[in-house]
Amino acid sequence: MKRGGHCNHSSQVKKTWYTPIGDCKIDYLAPCDELLRSQPENINSNGLLLKITAFGHKIIIPGDMETEGWEIINNGDISNTSLLLASHHGNNSGYHLEKVKAMNPAIVVISTGQKTEHDADRKYRDHARNGVYTTREKSVVATVNINDHYMRIT
Repeated sequence: MKRGGHCNHSSQVKKTWYTPIGDCKIDYLAPCDELLRSQPENINSNGLLLKITAFGHKIIIPGDMETEGWEIINNGDISNTSLLLASHHGNNSGYHLEKVKAMNPAIVVISTGQKTEHDADRKYRDHARNGVYTTREKSVVATVNINDHYMRIT
């Protein structure tokens, strides 16, 4: 657990905890005790993996999750994902084929800079039902209309 530059106190969250916010629910799917004990130095796979459920949509935000962390995630917790923010800025190190297939994401957003030889863009494009969007040219904003529950990317 680390303290950020603007944080007065540290907080600890872990798998199975959740936070309700209005009509939304944030589930903490990681970090998990098993990986924290066995690989405490693995900061990428011991980071937060959030599942946000809101208005009929499931959004997965896996931070810099890598193979060891993905392998502990239950496929049922991430199935039928509306939006996936690609792990580890869309690099191969964060891509896990089995979990991407389990998520069956409608949309994948890759928050990244210039294209590199480590990109997993094409791999995500093979599995995103409604497209892959990157922040290479501009910001990407996902909006859910609360009346008809439609998700729009701009």
